Formats: sequence, structure tokens, C-alpha cells
Amino acid sequence: MDNKIDYQKIGFRCGIEIHQRLDTHKLFCNCDSGQKNEPNIEIGRRLRPVAGETGEIDRAALFEFLRSKEFVYKASADESCLVEADCEPPHEINKEALYIGLEMCKMLGCDIVDEVHVMRKTVIDGSNTSGFQRTAILGMNGFLNTGKGGVKIETVCIEEESARIDEKSEGKIVYRLNGLGIPLVEIATDSTIKSPEHAKEVAEMLGMLLRSTKVQRGIGSIRQDINISIRGGSRIEIKGFQELDKMPVVVENEVKRQLCLLGVKDELRKIGIKEKDFIAKKCVTDIFKKTECNFIAKALKDDAVIHSLLLPRFSGMLKKECGDKTLGKELSGYAGAHGFGIIHSDEELEKYKLYNEFSELRKEFGARQEDLVLIIAGKEPGVSKALDSVLERSRYMLVGVPEETRMAHEEGSKYMRPLPGKARMYPETDVPSMRITKEYLDSIAVPESLLVKEKKYSKEISEELASQIIRSKHLPMYEEFRKEFEPRLVAIILTNTFKMLSRDGHDIDKIKKDDLFSLFSLVKKKTIAKESLENALVDLIEGKPISYIESRYRIMDDERIREIVKDAIKHNPGARESIYMGALMQKLRGTVSGERLVRILREEMK
Repeated sequence: MDNKIDYQKIGFRCGIEIHQRLDTHKLFCNCDSGQKNEPNIEIGRRLRPVAGETGEIDRAALFEFLRSKEFVYKASADESCLVEADCEPPHEINKEALYIGLEMCKMLGCDIVDEVHVMRKTVIDGSNTSGFQRTAILGMNGFLNTGKGGVKIETVCIEEESARIDEKSEGKIVYRLNGLGIPLVEIATDSTIKSPEHAKEVAEMLGMLLRSTKVQRGIGSIRQDINISIRGGSRIEIKGFQELDKMPVVVENEVKRQLCLLGVKDELRKIGIKEKDFIAKKCVTDIFKKTECNFIAKALKDDAVIHSLLLPRFSGMLKKECGDKTLGKELSGYAGAHGFGIIHSDEELEKYKLYNEFSELRKEFGARQEDLVLIIAGKEPGVSKALDSVLERSRYMLVGVPEETRMAHEEGSKYMRPLPGKARMYPETDVPSMRITKEYLDSIAVPESLLVKEKKYSKEISEELASQIIRSKHLPMYEEFRKEFEPRLVAIILTNTFKMLSRDGHDIDKIKKDDLFSLFSLVKKKTIAKESLENALVDLIEGKPISYIESRYRIMDDERIREIVKDAIKHNPGARESIYMGALMQKLRGTVSGERLVRILREEMK
């Protein structure tokens, strides 16, 4: 992390949207949300944008439409129905999901709406068969206290999950419908987050609050989107955070990216570059017909064409650091959104065997030494759209930072599409509004949050163990077992021991809850020693019954232990205590505690 950036001085503004899947059936039908079955149905679609409530077509929707993608949906009859296929109107809203969403509103101190009205949000990237996502505001004006200051919660919404991509190819995306329609709770903060580390803290705290309710666990069940801007820059939405630990560096690199783009703008204006100085040529294929560059020659044999663009006074500029990537990668991202890449004259052209061709291009443009030339190769009509996109982005460098939706990528982000506007929203006519009465709200009990539980459990185990168990999928088992057995021992087994066994290749999911309860019972009754639990767990994973474990690890009585100790001393007289303990523990591990063994050993050594 770069601690030299003064985030307050540069006008840093940041807000978070968290999307968490709920552990219920789908939002507008009764289909299961487990996503376990293989698909046995295929549906094909093409989607078109429509005007929103303002009468305008959303720019992000128009962008996706112009990419001319065909969408294929794979479905399983057990996990998808005609609602997901957009062949039947949505059913009544899922009452359990609504209840969980209102629980979150209460936990965050929100003003809860009197009526729930479902809206349609235009989305035509194929992730929704209908071309829109259904969403409804449940609460507003909440608040979250953090260690670095309070953050306002602007909205809590309930909405549908999108379909997930199964595979992609040129001009076609295949989705799976089993995820479409899973209920999500979306929490959006205001933009008062103070720093990259503060963003991580807010996301983690909101995630903990969400996991205090009935939510799905595991990879993909929760996502964080971050909105970032600085003074003179623009609002950028970065989507798809999965790993919280990467959030601070990604946020920092977005700040650096915007600072770079603002510097480029000032530099271009200072030297007097105008929009008209950027020149595009949509057919330079003839220059490359005798090329020795293998991948260009191969593309031309496959009916590709080559288009070119001149960037005035840009020589050397695309090598500038722009966040975690170069300015060249920034431009390349716009071509990449259409499925193409760029090659430019700041690169090692000799390596590509393109030096002669670029020399000819420079003559074609009448380029000066300080100008930069780039090319895009591919089939029409995509390559023309890609060139137009790169040209528009290049000209916008005179303006500054364009509003964009980007995808978290490595330690930074990459371009996805223009930032959506208000034109994407319009009312849902198939789902009736739902009145939220005082009696209904009073019936919603606020669950004890994980943040509160963590503080409570840290008093009976330790802060470190409490932090681990609270974030573990085994928390419900801990909460049940701690009432019967030693809490610290239970926490260590469910966190550290389970993690170690998994790392060693053991499938801990084979350990049944009832068998684990029986193991702890044997320890409590002092039938087996707690030191034997690790080996006993391996036996359980391998299918050994509890009766076998009880027999194998049964604690020895003092008389038998004393005999074994005397025998060890007799065969190695005069050895140090540590030598005896090492040999004895190897022989008796799991059948005697270390405290008992060392006591008896010292008595016999006298």
C-alpha cells in the first residue's frame, strides 16, 4: 500500500454495494436455489434495449446491444421454470427473503418503506433472460459504526441474482439458469468511506452483519462493488470483488489510475492537442498482405481486416503507469470489450516482425516521430466497433476520466462498459406492491449479530479464536457444542484442526455431526484424551466407527502407564527427561495426556 497518497487532499470519495445471496428458494418462484443439478434444456435469445421511465435508452444497455451477442441458456427442470425462461410472469415475492431483508434494515437502523414496489433495471448483457433485473427498495437512511468513523447506509434492497456464465466464444455467451432468480440483499453505503483500508473494514462489517441472518455461504455467494472518484475525476464502479484482502490495493490503484488520466489530460492540453488531431483509418489491410508476422498472417487468411488509428504526440505515452497497468492497457481494454486487442508503435515491433509495416503506416498517416500509430485486426463488423471505441476513448483523454463500470482484475481493474444511468429503471407491472404494516414489522426479531457474538465468544476462548470461529462455516456447530463441551477445545478442532486436516488432503465433510458430538462426549467423560482427537478424526474420515475409536484411544490407567515408563527407563538408564518423553509420547500418543505422563515419569526417575 502507498501511504504517501493524501486521500482527503485529493477529494477521495468511495461507497460500497454488497450483494449477498439468501438461503431460501428463488425470489419470484418456488425453484430451489442449490445449483446442484446438471442442465438438460437449452434456450436461445437475442436481447434489445428499451427506454426506461425517463424515455431514454440507458447507455450501458445500448453498449451491450451493439456488441451483437447471441445468448444461450442451459437449464435444469428441477432448478429453473418458465419464470426464469421469461415465458411466465413472476409469482408473488418470496416472503422469507423479504423477512430477511427487513431483518437487515432493522440491524442497520434504516427507515423502512411503507410499501414494497418492485422495479425493473435494464440489463441486456444476457445475464437476465428478460433483459432486466427485478429489484425493490426495503429501507433507507441506515448507519454503520466502524473503527474509522460512521458510514451512512443509503439503501437496502432485495433483488434477483443474475445467471452465471458457463462458457464464452466469439459472438456467443452461454449462461446457466439455475442461479437466475436467487434472492439477493443489496446494501449500498454513501460515499464517505475515507480510505482503501476503511473500504475493506466497511465491507467486512457488512458481510458479518449479513451472515448473522439466513444467507448462503461459499465462493460467489457474496460480492462487493465499489464506487470511487477523486476531485477532477469521475465516478467509477468496480465490480466483482471476491477477496476482501485485495480490496485496499485495488482501490488504491484506481485512485492512481485516475490521477494518471488527469495528468495525461493536462499534458495533452498543454501541448495543444485537439480532437480532430486523432485520425482513424478503417482499411489498411493491404499494407500487411505480405507480413512475416505469424498471427497477423493467420488472421488475414481467416478473412480478417486491419484498421488503424493515429494518436498525435503520443509516442512513449502508452508506457505510462496507470494504476497497476499501463496507459496502453487502458486503451486496449476498450478494444478488448469487443473481443479484440491492439498493437501500437511503442511496442517492440521487431519482435512481432512488424517494423516495416508500421513504417508504411506512418507514411500513410503522414505521422511525425512524436506521433503514435496503432492497429486492430479482426473480422467485421466487430473490428470497426472496436476501432470506434478506442478512437472515442483516445479523444476523451482530452477531457479526463470517463464514467465506467470496470471489473476487479488482479491488483486493479479492467474496462467492462459505460456506467449505467437513471434511464435503466422503470416499474415492474407483473408484481403487485406489498404493504409493510406496523404489526408485521414488530413481528420481525433482530438476530444477534456476528459482531456482537465475536465480542462475547472472545471472553470464553480468545480474540483470535473467536475471530476465526465467527467467520467459519462451522459456527452453528460451535454454538451448539459449546453448551455441552469445553468451548476452547471445540473452537480449536473446528478451526485449526479442521484446516490442518484439509491441508493434508483429508475430506472433513465426511465427518458427521453426530460422530463429532460422540467424540467430544468421550473426551468429556475422560474415556479418551483430547490429544487423540486429531487421529480419531482421521479415523472417522476413513469410515471407522465410534466403537473402534473408543477402543483404540481409551485412556490407560496409571498402573499400566507406570509399567511402560519403568520399562523405558530400564532399557535406557540415565537418559534425559526429554528423551524419555519423546519415545513415550510416540508410543502412547492419544491414550494419555502429556501432563499425566510427565508426572509419572518424574516420579519414576527419582
